[in-house]
Amino acid sequence: MDNQQERLLDEDLNWLAGVWESEGWFSLIDTKRIIRGKEYRSYTPNCGISNTDPDFIAAVIKILERSNLAFHVSDRLPNGLGKKNKTEIQIIGIKRVERFLNLIFSYMRTKTIQAQIVLDFINYRLSMPRKTPYSERESEMWDSLRNSRLKVSSTTTRRDTELQPCMI
Repeated sequence: MDNQQERLLDEDLNWLAGVWESEGWFSLIDTKRIIRGKEYRSYTPNCGISNTDPDFIAAVIKILERSNLAFHVSDRLPNGLGKKNKTEIQIIGIKRVERFLNLIFSYMRTKTIQAQIVLDFINYRLSMPRKTPYSERESEMWDSLRNSRLKVSSTTTRRDTELQPCMI
C-alpha cells in the first residue's frame, strides 16, 4: 500500500509547480559594482511568487515549509487607489534555488526553459572553485534567460479564422 503522506506531497508539488508557472518567476538577479573604475557583475538565482490572496499564500508557505525549503516572505503595500496588499515569497541563492527547482522541475509544464537556464547557471557555478570571477558565459546565460521571458510575454497566440457566411 502506498504512503498517503507521500501521495499528498506529490499532489502538493504538482500544484506548487503549476502555481509557480502561472504566478511566479525564475530569474537571475544582475548586480553591477564599480570598483576603482572597473565594472564587476554578479548573478544570483531567484525564484519568486506574488499574490494578494492570503489563503493562497498560506498554502504555498505550508508546502514550502513541509518541503524544508528556505524562503523569504514580504508584504508589499498597494501602489495606487483600489489596489490590494500583496505578499511576495522569494527563494534566493544558488543552493536554495537548486533545491527548489530540483523539487518541482519534473512537475513543470510551461516555464521549463527559464527554469532550465537557471539550473544550468547553478550547475555551471557549482562546478567552479568558490569565488571564481563571473565570465562572459554567465552573462550569456542571463541574456538567454531574459530573451526567453521576452519571447513568452510578448507573443500573443491567435487562431486566424475565416469569416463564415451567416445563414438566416
